[in-house]
Amino acid sequence: MYHSEAQKVIMLNAVDECTSVVSGNAYWSPRSQMANQSKQLGTRLAPLALAEALEPVVLRAMELVPASGCAVELYDREAAESTVVCGCGDLGGLVGATTISGQPLTALELASSLSLPMVSHGKAIGTLGVRDSYRMRPFGKREMDILGLLADQAGLVVEKSELLGHSTRAASKLDDLVQFLSVVSHDLRTPLSSIIGFTDILMGGRAGDLSQLQTEFLGLVKLGAVQLNNLVADLLDISRLTRGELKLYLEDVRLDEVVGRLVRQFAPLLSETDVKLANRVNRSIGSIKADARRLEQVLNNLLNNAIKFTQPSGTITISGYRRNGSVVLCVADTGIGIPEAEREQVFERFYQCSPGLNRRFSGSGLGLAVAKQLVEAHGGSIWVDSVVGKGSHFRFSLPVGGPTGGHSTKNR
Repeated sequence: MYHSEAQKVIMLNAVDECTSVVSGNAYWSPRSQMANQSKQLGTRLAPLALAEALEPVVLRAMELVPASGCAVELYDREAAESTVVCGCGDLGGLVGATTISGQPLTALELASSLSLPMVSHGKAIGTLGVRDSYRMRPFGKREMDILGLLADQAGLVVEKSELLGHSTRAASKLDDLVQFLSVVSHDLRTPLSSIIGFTDILMGGRAGDLSQLQTEFLGLVKLGAVQLNNLVADLLDISRLTRGELKLYLEDVRLDEVVGRLVRQFAPLLSETDVKLANRVNRSIGSIKADARRLEQVLNNLLNNAIKFTQPSGTITISGYRRNGSVVLCVADTGIGIPEAEREQVFERFYQCSPGLNRRFSGSGLGLAVAKQLVEAHGGSIWVDSVVGKGSHFRFSLPVGGPTGGHSTKNR
């Protein structure tokens, strides 16, 4: 049932005028009490079952009509039946609840019962019904209007409860997925470490001399293993971040040394792609309080992203500067750029680039999401500026003194 705002005001004013006890233990309450009950309902819904959430509506219906009994019935269209999900008082004569008494209803009993539909998204989902067995009186227009308002409210409660149920089930599935990722990631780390370690031994000549072709093949094996190991690390971090289990081990970190190590590590890969890497971070930038390994991970993910989207003969530049108690680091590339509509989405988990580019630039869609969360765990922020066809500038800022709270930290 639908009512205009003017109709609702008129009906609620009529409720205010009624203050005396009418029959039994049912009484009329002023509008302020009804408003408070409605206001409390939204905050109470989350931790309560549907029946408990509907109980205030049922009790209010018994007070305002007044009635000796009230019930909420929900339809199950697939089973072609209805169920009383919340009821109070004498339900024997309510339409749809007659099986409770097991006795045929008289004409007067039918007249002293009233049920109105509850509607959600334009469809009837059930009924809110009342009965007055004290006076066995028929209900009039005023009672119908009041019950109509409460039926609308009950419909909203059911709708919110269903949304809560969907959210709870989705959260449960996410927890299962996180647990699965954690187990699988741990199981993959040991064999990957072995592959990387023994590849280094072979490439170092400790098992015999290698031809140039063999060395190149082993280099590709190691590169693939390292990339897979990075993916496993991202999966583990997503698991930890989702559970709030990430710990930062803070120490004084020289930024020029961190960037220098990464530049040396990426040199073999860049030589194969013909992409130039320029390091503009020098000693004068100084040090900050941070987790060195996590900081390297952020830069590693940004560099991998830049390499993936930069064409051969392109350039990637790492630079940095101090600003207002923070340090800003930038990874800039001359790649394909990011459309404006996608610049916020690139930091979302599992986000992939535009469909037309997916086949050319594959990836897990985790690197930038993990980088963002690690930066924020340090109390910093990350953003991107980009021009399609000219490249992107990924920048992140970190407080020089380290994070102030919100994540578990430990000083070394």
